[in-house]
Amino acid sequence: MRLSENHVLPVPPAAAWAALNDLAVLRDALPGCESLIEIARDEFVGEIAVPLGLVTSRFTLYIVRRDVDAPRACTLRFETRTPPASGSGEAALRL
Repeated sequence: MRLSENHVLPVPPAAAWAALNDLAVLRDALPGCESLIEIARDEFVGEIAVPLGLVTSRFTLYIVRRDVDAPRACTLRFETRTPPASGSGEAALRL
């Protein structure tokens, strides 16, 4: 499945780029993200809570920032490997 969205940010591109590199801002931008730490340059791991019906499941979330063209663009690759479910996705960001 491929989804595409465009959003106009009410800040200059440099401010948006700075926010993408701020772990607290990035964590707050991910729905259900409870923690996020940098484990290597452009690599992060965190915990995410996802409500599934009457229960909330917690997953370990791996994020890799790649194709970095600072301060204009990057791709965020998301992956979970928490049994019994796993999933992945990408977000191509262009400022």
